[in-house]
Amino acid sequence: MFLFGIALISGVVSGFFGAGIGALSFMTMHNQLTQQIYAEEKFSFLTPMDFRVKNMIIYLVSDIAASLTRFPFETRKQLVQMANYDVDLKVITRNASLGLCPLLARDVTFRFILLGSYYATTNIEQKPALKYTVP
Repeated sequence: MFLFGIALISGVVSGFFGAGIGALSFMTMHNQLTQQIYAEEKFSFLTPMDFRVKNMIIYLVSDIAASLTRFPFETRKQLVQMANYDVDLKVITRNASLGLCPLLARDVTFRFILLGSYYATTNIEQKPALKYTVP
């Protein structure tokens, strides 16, 4: 019971709930965009693009959607960790709006660095100046 009380005080419940909501919205948006961009004709202007660029667009939009759904819970977690337990929704909304841009910058930048470096390193054998391939 004591550990559960510590978890509630430290904002773990808000953090895990926010992570779950963010992951659910990310995967939903990712699956819908993947199906629409790769299968439907209304995005035919994207057909000549490389699949890496298409995937970067899909991940960018999905990360923005996940951050938008997660940021109220992240704000609540931070307020609980600073011992602000009885905060009304107006204050949470104001603080969440202040922290939205840094959260988006963190999530989207991290994804672009990670996915971009993955695409760059797995495509190394196609560069003609190199005589070797990555195993």
